[in-house]
This record gives sequence, structure tokens and C-alpha cells, in this order.
Amino acid sequence: MAVLIPAMTEHANHRFTATVGTRDLALIECLRALADFSQRNISRESAAERDWRAAGQKVTFGFSRALDRDLFKNEVRRLLPASLVRFEGENDNDPAKP
Repeated sequence: MAVLIPAMTEHANHRFTATVGTRDLALIECLRALADFSQRNISRESAAERDWRAAGQKVTFGFSRALDRDLFKNEVRRLLPASLVRFEGENDNDPAKP
């Protein structure tokens, strides 16, 4: 069994574990992100959190193909309840900015 360690910390610091069983790889990736979120230092706001707040609690994800964007949207709808997330728009000509 693989142990998923949140990024940017030492393995020895992770003595407390939670084992989750699922046959859904997309869900595992969601859980990995939730584990990272749970490990963050809540005493200071990150740049990403400031950007999210400034954008009206919205975030834009970029994809190199429309198919990838459609797959993302399908997985979000499949895994997350509509009460937690909503799609506010999409654009076929909005390149990422550095």
C-alpha cells in the first residue's frame, strides 16, 4: 500500500495516518489535494488564497485541449456535489499568463 505524503515536508514528520479505500483514481487525486490542504499552516494566508478571494472565490484552470477541459468538468460533476462547486464560464482563447 502506498502512503501518500503531502508535499514539502519530511517523511518522518508524518506519524499519523488515515487509510482510505477506493477504486477511483480521480478520487485518490482529490484526496491527495485535501491532505495537502489539511497540512497547510493556517496562521497565514497564501498567495493562492489571496488571489482566490480577490477573484470573488473563483479560480480558472487552463487546459491545452478542449477535450481535457471537458474531462475535467465531467470528473468534477461526478465527484463533487453541485452545492459545493459551479462552473461560471469557459473560454477557448484565454492563454495562461506567467
